[in-house]
This record gives sequence, structure tokens and C-alpha cells, in this order.
Amino acid sequence: MNFDELNLNYNRDGVVLVRNFLPDNDLELVTSAIDFSLKNPSPYSSKITNKKTNSVFFSDYWTYKRNNFIKKILSNNNTINKVKKITGNKEISFFHDHILVKDPSSPSTLWHHDRPYYFIDGANNFSIWITKDKVSEDNSLAFCAGSHKSKNIYVPVDFNDGSFLNSHPDLKKLDEDAFIQESEKGILVFNMKPGDAIIFNNKTLHRSMPSSNEKVRKALSLRMIGDNCKLTKFCCLNPQPPFHTFGMDLVEGGNTDPKWFPPLPLNY
Repeated sequence: MNFDELNLNYNRDGVVLVRNFLPDNDLELVTSAIDFSLKNPSPYSSKITNKKTNSVFFSDYWTYKRNNFIKKILSNNNTINKVKKITGNKEISFFHDHILVKDPSSPSTLWHHDRPYYFIDGANNFSIWITKDKVSEDNSLAFCAGSHKSKNIYVPVDFNDGSFLNSHPDLKKLDEDAFIQESEKGILVFNMKPGDAIIFNNKTLHRSMPSSNEKVRKALSLRMIGDNCKLTKFCCLNPQPPFHTFGMDLVEGGNTDPKWFPPLPLNY
């Protein structure tokens, strides 16, 4: 694994495909983690149904406290060191996990970047999207190369009905002209095999393509916090996870508390 090349691509494009990110044993943990969530959905789980096909897009997040399979992945020192080298972060903390399961013929997800959905801000916060399935380019994720360097933050939208989740005047609408500008360096789509991972900055614009007509697509996304991260109130009206409703003091520019954002690797 050429870490220098992976880091170069990640910094340039805001996204990088990492082949064979997880060995077979750890990939089984991903499978078990997703199956656990499907059998034991949390209060934050949701289902978006395509009325035309009755296909379901299931998602769940912040399950790791009771999902020991995810804890095992996060406690692997080799995996965490690998991620640090790829992203260039000296230290990494955990934000939350996100389970994503799409039935055959599930619709695509709108173009967006993750930053405005979260109450964290920083230059190098990111996600690791891991598939346990073979995913063709037609059914994969798509990214606007280099869009993480944009100064614009776009209005977060509800993936169910497309409604806006914030009306702050400093948030931009991702209209056709803005999209053309953000995608001028090209759109990257990755053909993936089981165990591959996509690591992408949470300011990189992306979308999920429609799922296959024949297979369920299961993925685990690990949301991570990098160096020099700060809290921010400049986010959607219902940020995820809602730590601020559980007692976290959401102070603009405040530091991330290890109580809510544990340093990695976990001591599991």
C-alpha cells in the first residue's frame, strides 16, 4: 500500500479509494456490525421507501456503544495508523458510525457534502465508507474532485423529501451553476470490491448512485474527526448525532470533548 500516493490523492481530490482496506477477518466484523443494526435498530434508524418500487433505504447511526463489532474495528491499532497516514492527521477521534443498506432499485441520494449536517468543523474531518459487497460504478458513490477546497458551504437537504434543513443566509444553494463550478475538476466514481474503502473529506460534494436492480448494497461509514477540529453551531437545525440534547455543551469554536468523541484506537 503506497501511503504517499494515497495521501496525495486524498489531499488533491478530497477522496481516495483504498483497495483491500480491511482484511477478511475485519471485513466479517463489518458484516456482523450491519446485521446487528438491522436486527436491533436504534431510535435514530430510518427507512426511506421508493413509492414506485417499494424498495427501502435503511440507515442507522451512533450504534457503536452497543455494537461490539464496530468497537473491535475501532480498536485495531494497525487500521487507525493506516488511516492517519492516508489522511495526514496526527490524531484521530471518533464521531459516529453510520449503517447504510439499500434494497435493489433504491433511488440515488442527492448531491451534498457532510459538513453542514454536523456540529463539527475543521479542514480534515472525514468518513471511511466500507463495502462488504461488490459495487459497480453504476451503483457506487460519486464525488466532485477537489470540491473540499471550496469556500462554500451548501444548504443541507432532507434526503427523504429534498426540503432545506437550514435557511442561514451564509449557506449557498447547490444550484446548476454552483454544481458546474464545483465539478469542473471532474467527477470520480469508484468500482469497488469487498474490503475496499472510500475515504473522503466531509467537505467533499458527493452523492450515492441508485442501487443495483438485483442486489442489496450494504455499507458501513465511520465518521472521523481529524486534527484541529472545533465545535460549531453553523449546521443543520437537527444535527446528527444530537449530542447537544444529551448534555454536550455546544459552544461555538469549542474543543471536542473525549467523552463524546473518543480518541482512536479505542481501548476495547
